[in-house]
Amino acid sequence: MASRKVVELFYDVVSPYSWLGFEVMCRYRHVWNIELKLRPAFLGGVMHGSGNKPPGMVPNKFKYMDKDLTRLAKYFDVPLKCPADPFEVMFQKGSMSAMRFVTAVQERETGGDEQVEQVSRELWRRIWSEDKDITQPESMSEAAKKAGLSDSDVEAALQLYTSQPIKDKLKNTTEHALSYGAFGFPMIVCHIDGKPEIFFGSDRFELMAFCIGEKWLGPKPDKSAARLMSGSGYPCKNGDTFCGKFYLHPKFPTLLGGSLVFLLSGRHILCKQVFRMADGTTDVSVSSWQIFVTLSRK
Repeated sequence: MASRKVVELFYDVVSPYSWLGFEVMCRYRHVWNIELKLRPAFLGGVMHGSGNKPPGMVPNKFKYMDKDLTRLAKYFDVPLKCPADPFEVMFQKGSMSAMRFVTAVQERETGGDEQVEQVSRELWRRIWSEDKDITQPESMSEAAKKAGLSDSDVEAALQLYTSQPIKDKLKNTTEHALSYGAFGFPMIVCHIDGKPEIFFGSDRFELMAFCIGEKWLGPKPDKSAARLMSGSGYPCKNGDTFCGKFYLHPKFPTLLGGSLVFLLSGRHILCKQVFRMADGTTDVSVSSWQIFVTLSRK
């Protein structure tokens, strides 16, 4: 199995387009052969450092953005709604405190980034779905508790987020984004053959997939797989990446660490590589497993 490609996602919760890109990359992190690294950064610093102007500062872009986000929310299935006063949210209140808090959560987390992912999502939800504040400690605390952090973890992050090391870490991550040529978020950096490939925005996923040798299955890969599998025959070809719910054919054994054979629409499909089994069981009596595989015809 080829080594996973490192993909860095730079984002700020003040950016609605970052939320869309964030959700898509989190959905694909176990579908594509990638190692996703979340990079919470400060969008204001990137805009200043690159000399860029926020789209909300251009009247026609601002009008377009409102309609665009409504359509994109439906397409990406993200509960995104513009707040009553987006100008106040983005430019007067900003997100520096919130991104320092996310950075503090990341600094304390060990063994993955589940807490960072969930806290980021809840902060986005507060701004871009519920029209709530994210700048005050009590607001960040509420978001973190909804994300599943314990009271002690929340308190520790609140004590840490105003410290100089956290301020420096957020600044360094922001400067790291600028070193790649960032001028806005989301920015996704795919490391391919030792070289960084930069993708800006939430509308470059098909091109990104092509560049890293993967398949774009739409904004919700599990739904795409389900639709494909419901047909009379799945038109797979060697190397296709596929995800979804597969049903075990009782005549074939399950070999942990080896190949799995499934009966799909009357055809035998050999699963050459299994990336993840959600329930971890090897009992062939289980009716279905949620797995991610690379397919080829037998």
